[in-house]
Amino acid sequence: MIIRKKIIIVFLFLVCACGYTPVYKGMNNVNFEIELINLSGDRLINQKIKNDLSRYKKIDGSKKKLIKLNINSDYEKIGISKNLAGEHTSYELKVTTTVNIDSLEQKKQLIFIEKFNMKNISDKFEQNEYELTIKDNFAKSIANELITKISQF
Repeated sequence: MIIRKKIIIVFLFLVCACGYTPVYKGMNNVNFEIELINLSGDRLINQKIKNDLSRYKKIDGSKKKLIKLNINSDYEKIGISKNLAGEHTSYELKVTTTVNIDSLEQKKQLIFIEKFNMKNISDKFEQNEYELTIKDNFAKSIANELITKISQF
């Protein structure tokens, strides 16, 4: 029993002193603002990205660096396997998002690709809801990656 307590105490000291810091720790204190110039492509994904980027929206009279974004997102649902009856049994969901960044210092183009393999669900309503959830996750992932990339330069 005493050995077990010692092991737990040593484990806690090792875990607490590992130097872990959250990835998005300093994302509230950013020195830039985002202005969305153009959104084209898949409307749902663009709307989700726009909502996630709204906390970095341009504020009049601010002295922060202004970054203008043109976002184009293409969504594809590709059948990757079929059963003997010729019906699709699984799909590959793919989002390709091209972001053109324009600021005073530089112009840059970033391309984000997200993929997911989804099995066919017999209930079409449930399958559509699942697909919408995946699209929402794609948009959140792309927005987080975009903010990380912008904050690095």
